[in-house]
Amino acid sequence: HFLFNTIATALSMLEIEEDKDKIKKYLLEVANLLRKSVDAPETWTVNEEIELTKSYLSINKTRLGEKLEFEISVSDECLYKKIPALILQPIVENAVVHGISKSKNGGKIYVSCTTVDEQIIITIKDTGIGADKIVKGTGIKLVEERLKLFSKNSTMDIVSKQNEGTTVKIIIKD
Repeated sequence: HFLFNTIATALSMLEIEEDKDKIKKYLLEVANLLRKSVDAPETWTVNEEIELTKSYLSINKTRLGEKLEFEISVSDECLYKKIPALILQPIVENAVVHGISKSKNGGKIYVSCTTVDEQIIITIKDTGIGADKIVKGTGIKLVEERLKLFSKNSTMDIVSKQNEGTTVKIIIKD
């Protein structure tokens, strides 16, 4: 779906004769995201994970316009901590697809990372439509499995409330 949507967006930009530099920047961002995703190692730094997440959100910002806002906050202590690669993208994708894009007013996604007592705490929160019941799809189940393989004491909690949004909190313990 993602690749189809990004290509459709680029075609739409061409049809409305969007500025060539904007289209070029958009397609370079898509290529960069795909390259990093395909070449991702088993683990990398929080900083590398956040850069991939920024690319994903920037691509979707181009697609959704004012309907999507995002804010990313990472403490310096988190930047070079090692984590499993590609654990945020499925969560952020769910926030975009199931939370923000389905809300008539859109919304905002907040991504943060802090450390407390040698634990890495990553929070992804959206102000989308939320849900009274969360059904974990393949992407979320894979993230949980990868977290447990990386650190058996890691946890991932999902809290969602209809019309208020969803918060996913990941705690990676040594």
